[in-house]
Amino acid sequence: MGWHREPLVGFDPETTGTDPREARTVAGTVSEVEDGGRPGRRERPAGPGAPIPADEVPARAGAVAA
Repeated sequence: MGWHREPLVGFDPETTGTDPREARTVAGTVSEVEDGGRPGRRERPAGPGAPIPADEVPARAGAVAA
């Protein structure tokens, strides 16, 4: 694969906002890439601990939160 020789892992959280004191996590994706290998990906919805009003859910996370 290009410039790296060790495995790489990326984490992409889906949240209801950008303020870490108030935003709730709705889902997260972990992507893994190893040199010369196919990327692996795991997605998981998260239980935010309270109902999330529809106007707080980003459009891309709507399917996860529904």
